[in-house]
Amino acid sequence: MLSAGNPIDASDSSEKLPSDQLEAILRNHDLKLAKGSDEGPLIMMVEDEVPVLMLGEIILKEKGYRMIPVLNPLIGLAVFKEIHSALDAVLIDFKMPQMTGGELFKRMRRINPGIPTMLVSGYAERDDIEQMLANGLNAYLPKPFTSSVLVNAVERLLE
Repeated sequence: MLSAGNPIDASDSSEKLPSDQLEAILRNHDLKLAKGSDEGPLIMMVEDEVPVLMLGEIILKEKGYRMIPVLNPLIGLAVFKEIHSALDAVLIDFKMPQMTGGELFKRMRRINPGIPTMLVSGYAERDDIEQMLANGLNAYLPKPFTSSVLVNAVERLLE
C-alpha cells in the first residue's frame, strides 16, 4: 500500500520560510534538489483539500515524480521562493482560503516565470482561467480527474 508523505501545512502566514522548516520539508519528503539527477521531475502541488492533495501525490509518485505536497498557498509561495530553480513544475488549485490560485500564480510568476504551471481546479471561473492563460499559465485540468488524465496532463506540461 502506498502512503503519501505528510502534506506541508502551517498556520503561519509568513512568506519567508525559516531555513530549518525548509530543511525539514526536504527531509520529510526525502528530496534532493539537484536538477539533472537520475531521479524524476520535482513537482510542487498546492491544494487545500487533503484527499485531493494526497491522491495527486500518490498517483504522481507511482509514475516516478518527486512531490512536494502543500496544503497552504502562503506556505507554497514561501517554499517556491526558496526552491523555484529546482522545480520542474507546479500544480495549483484555484479556490483556497488564504489566497486564490490566480493570486498565487501571479506571485510565483514574478519570482520565476519559466516554471511550467498547471491549474487543477473544479471551481475556477472561465474568465479567471482565461486571464491566467493569457498571463502565462501553461495548462488547465478540471476536477474531478482520473489517474491517467492527471499523469497525461503532467507529461504534456513537462514537454
